[in-house]
Amino acid sequence: MNKIYIKISDIINESKKDEKLKIIYEIYEDENEKWYVIYYPFNAKCKKLDNDDEKNLIRCLKNKLSQKISSIKSRYKKDKFIIFKYYLKNKKIVLKSEEMWKKFIKLKHKYDFETIKLNGREYSVKEIWQDLDKYNLSSKDNEEIDKEIDKEKIKELLINPVCEYCGITQDEVNELFNKNKIYTKRNRGYSMEIDKKEPFKGYTKDNIVSCCYWCNNAKSDEFSYKEFKEIAKSIRKIWEKRLK
Repeated sequence: MNKIYIKISDIINESKKDEKLKIIYEIYEDENEKWYVIYYPFNAKCKKLDNDDEKNLIRCLKNKLSQKISSIKSRYKKDKFIIFKYYLKNKKIVLKSEEMWKKFIKLKHKYDFETIKLNGREYSVKEIWQDLDKYNLSSKDNEEIDKEIDKEKIKELLINPVCEYCGITQDEVNELFNKNKIYTKRNRGYSMEIDKKEPFKGYTKDNIVSCCYWCNNAKSDEFSYKEFKEIAKSIRKIWEKRLK
């Protein structure tokens, strides 16, 4: 394993912080190409383009952060803005309350052959989600989304990897993987994720936290922030047993 320290301000352009961030990585060679594989502060991979390790790693980390932001924006677009901007306008559905919106959001978890009744009419779940996939946001819509996503805060949370709920650190996650004490079959868990404390609010500064995959998956939209903080105490005890 290799280690290098890089200024946070070199990775996050908007940051005014001068402190340095520890980067743990390895270099692999595959079919005449060299690759950087980063393990800390989050999992990332990119090609080695020149002999300047620091320059390559900064590029790799910045690209990964941009991908994370794009992924969050894409999910948020469908969950909120397409529903309001598209269906309110074209299907003339009136979502009069947050409860009604929650009901509509839950379409994602229904089977394609099911329907939902809104404003006296039944809509096919399959039809609705096919329509949503075709919808493109206007530049004004994108600007509105950007206002509800605190990109700088998201980046800062991702490079300071500690789970808000169970308290596991990225170093501890890496240790558990190295000891073969992580058993998930999914391709998640290698890096911290972003969770919304209140799922039906935006990715704003006061509503987002860094969390591990296991807490993010378990909390889902079911438990409140306070409720899951209590649940996560038991998860922490299990991590401590596995780390011994």
